[in-house]
Amino acid sequence: MYQFRIPKGIKITNGDLCGSKLEILGEEAHHIANVLRLKEGSLVGLFDGFGYKAAGILLDVTNERVLVELTHDKVANTEPPVEITLYQSLPKKDKLELIIQKATELGVKNIVPIITKRTIVHIDNEKAKKKVERWNKIAQEACKQSGRAYVPQISEPISFKAMLSEIKAEINIIPYEAEDKKGLKQVLRSFKESMPKSIGIFIGPEGGWDKDEVQMAVNHGIIPVTLGPRILRTETASLAVLTMILYELGDLGG
Repeated sequence: MYQFRIPKGIKITNGDLCGSKLEILGEEAHHIANVLRLKEGSLVGLFDGFGYKAAGILLDVTNERVLVELTHDKVANTEPPVEITLYQSLPKKDKLELIIQKATELGVKNIVPIITKRTIVHIDNEKAKKKVERWNKIAQEACKQSGRAYVPQISEPISFKAMLSEIKAEINIIPYEAEDKKGLKQVLRSFKESMPKSIGIFIGPEGGWDKDEVQMAVNHGIIPVTLGPRILRTETASLAVLTMILYELGDLGG
């Protein structure tokens, strides 16, 4: 069953939407009519981006507008028990698009691009808005593919220093190649008896963290950890850490 996002701003939350009709417009309607070539009577899945799913049947299909009648709705069970925010230093080229896609599939809650001392990429305000729009679209498409009903929010890039005053997670970790005492495995297993509801992950740029930034992080209660004896690329590190956390404290692995 194909899955589509219902119009933004509409939430499937009242548990009594059977028989309700929704219009799908724009790109989604075009995709249904011209790419998938679905017809009246086709069954589809829908999600609102806030954690709820619904099933529906297509009543009318045109290039500009698709009318759907909802048959039932429910709270989706696709979200991990721990909310993870990924603070990702802006990488070169289109690496962030890959990170967003895969992190969404794995179960990340939010992604905040950050600018560090060694960040190579610089985006002006006008380009940043267009980038954020594309990044959020990538997250939405990844939700469709993976069956999630919650779309992670991708923020505009923010400086590392400014971001430190905005962190809200209960536990925050920063992988750092010079750390040789605490391993991520050790830290995660210490949480098992009192599992945190939210975790922040701070991933450095291609050139690695500046030691002053790591000290600033420590001063804000962020825990430095090692990921092992090998140095990982920034795009590898973010997905590896997310996977390890969701395996130890979440739902990866069943």
